[in-house]
This record gives sequence, C-alpha cells and structure tokens, in this order.
Amino acid sequence: MALVAFAASSPVQAKKKSGSRAQRKASGSATDIFFKEGLKRLRGKNTCFITNAAGLGRQFLYDAMENTDKHIYAKLAENDINVQHLFTPEHGLTAQEDDHGNKKIGTGSCEKNENGECLHVQPETIYLTTVEKLQEKIADCEAIVFDLPDSGVRPYTYRTVLNRVMRAMHRAESGQMLYLIDVPNPASHLGPQGPVAQIANFSYVGEEEIPFLPGYTHAELARKYIADRKLKIKIHIQKLAGYNPRTAHSARGLVFYPPSPNLPHLRANQCYWISVFFEATFIEEGRITKDPFCQIGHPDFANVDLPKMGGVKFHAYPFYASSGKHKGKLLPGYKLEFDERKVEPARAAYEFFLWHIKHGRDDFMKKHFTEKQGLDAQTGTTTMRKALLKALSYDQFMAGEKKRMNKFTAAMLKYRLYHK
Repeated sequence: MALVAFAASSPVQAKKKSGSRAQRKASGSATDIFFKEGLKRLRGKNTCFITNAAGLGRQFLYDAMENTDKHIYAKLAENDINVQHLFTPEHGLTAQEDDHGNKKIGTGSCEKNENGECLHVQPETIYLTTVEKLQEKIADCEAIVFDLPDSGVRPYTYRTVLNRVMRAMHRAESGQMLYLIDVPNPASHLGPQGPVAQIANFSYVGEEEIPFLPGYTHAELARKYIADRKLKIKIHIQKLAGYNPRTAHSARGLVFYPPSPNLPHLRANQCYWISVFFEATFIEEGRITKDPFCQIGHPDFANVDLPKMGGVKFHAYPFYASSGKHKGKLLPGYKLEFDERKVEPARAAYEFFLWHIKHGRDDFMKKHFTEKQGLDAQTGTTTMRKALLKALSYDQFMAGEKKRMNKFTAAMLKYRLYHK
C-alpha cells in the first residue's frame, strides 16, 4: 500500500492577508513552496529530478547559463541535497525540442571539484524509456522529484513517464520516495469527457484506463494508478492549495509556460483538446502555423463553414502548408472558435469526423477509418472508430461508454484531492 503525505502549494499568487496560518501557507507558487518545504523533506538525500522549463526545470536552465549562489544547485547544496540525475521527458529540458533529447541546451558553466569534474549534472531524456530501463536509471535515486505540466488530455506522454517511474520504483523495492509536485489540469473545469481507454489499446501516449479528458490532476490520477496496480511505493504529494477544479484555467491567474514547442500559448493548449484527435489521422493539425491546433487542413476539406459542433465553430480558413503532412500544398481548412467554459472537445471532434464521413468528398474520411487504425491508439479504444463507421450519433456512441465512464467517476471519488 502506498504511503501518502501532502504539502500545500498554491496555483496563484495570493493577496497579502493577515489571515490564518493556513492562508499564509497557501501563498506563493509551487516552486516557492518547494524551496520552502520540499528542500527540508529531501535534505541529505541523493535526489533525481524529472522536469522541464514549465516547472522546476527553469531553475536548472538558469544554472546552464550562469553559475551563481542564487540558483538551484546552490540552494540544493545548502540543504545537503545531491542532484544525482536530471531527467527530462519528450521535448527536453527547455520544452522546445522537436522530439526528445537536449540539443538546444549547452553544457553551460559549472563549478568543478578538486578532480576537475563538473558538479552540475547534464539533462538526460527518458522519453520512450521502458520500465526495466527506468529501474536501472533511478537505482541511485533516494528521492525522485516529478514536476511536469498537464495538457488536460489522456494522450500525453508526460503522465506515461510518471506512471512508468512509479512502476520502476515498485519493482526496485528500495524505499525510494516520489516527491510529486501537483499541477493544475487546464481542462478540469470541463469534467471527464470522451471514451475510456481499454488495456488492449495502451501505448506510450496513454497507459491508463481513463477518459480522453480525465478531468483530474496528475496526483489524483496517480493515486488511482497506484491503487489499481497495487504499487508499493512511498509518495509525497505537494498538493495545490486554493485549487478549484471547476475554475476555467484562464481565470486562475497563472502564467502559461509552454509544455512543448507545439503548445506555445493557452489558446493552442485549449485547441489541443480537440485537434489532438486529428494527430493520428491524415489531417494537418496546424503545428506548421502560428495558430497551432487552432487551424486544421486537408486537401479534401470543403471551403465552407461547418455547423457548430460540441460548442466549436469551424470557420472556413485555407492556408499554405510549408511543412508537415501536406507540405507544399494550399490546404482548404478550418479555424476553430469556442468558449473555453462551454466547449465539449470529444463531442466536437467526433461530430467533425462524422460530418465528413457523411458529407466528405469521395468518402475520404470513411476510407481512412476503414483502412487506418491510428485513432485506436490515440483514443485508447476501438469503440470511437467503430461507432463512426456505423454513423452513430455522439450520444449513441457515449451511451455505450456509460458503464466505463461511471466506473471511472465512482472510483475517483476516493482519490480526488480537490473540491469545487
């Protein structure tokens, strides 16, 4: 059984108050709380970090540029914390790599010991790393700090890193501690939506039986994952204080730090909730544009506005594909417009596919879903693709998902950490 402890960190900068100790404790960013409380908990431990520039990784980037006593290595040294490894997910420490690795970060300056060895560790990618290999990589970590952002959808490799690390810790049986810094889910206000993944369709873009938009944070889903897998690990959760899952992300007063080069701003992340469905198809999802995931294109799209679907308006918007799936072509396309508080991403994507199955030129969409299986891995289930081929409505499709969705939402009552 997992050992769980909590420390509060606030998702917003609190106003100065002369209130209770609990109110004062809730002030400050997650990084501030980590430096105040996390360093005490990690004192004397050989510690490994899994992060990028959207979290504590920013602090390590400062040290890559210059070495001063104000930066993270100095703060860690003051607390007798030895950085054993600095691990990064897809897109590297800067969160700007096209794939994985850390090509865009130099070795940086570093203080050397008497043997001429650099005291600062170099970032190492663990993207696509198996549980077995992770067990080897974290063998000398007494504590592991996990601090990566959330996009709000299931097919997101950062949570796969978290889950595989927890499984590797369980296998090791060495008493390692996972210090999990919880982060806001930018789509939590929409609640769980879409099909629930099935084990047969697990892949690196998702290895959990959760809905496409789960509606919960990393820590909440980790608690369920630990229980479902019967993992015996020691975990400390740095919990978000003052976090209301029903608040739209733009109203939380947060700076949006890009989690990847493809999501440079909050609008892109919100469009991603819809356009991520298109990643596994032949549709260009707009990475090549200055409005990524918010404009999509394909040679067989019609240059007409579409009916409103799932709260999303699809405005006709042709654009030139300078790279990507249809490089060198002027594509018929759509620009997405919606209210972040009222959108139904899974419904919008499903009804978009269905409209093109019914009205698309030369049955191009139906042919794709008959011949290609990419959507199965993206959604984690065969049910969505099969429902589309049967031309079922979204409500008919989700009626078949009701049992799995009810099972998930009932289970999460035990693992949720935040209430509206």
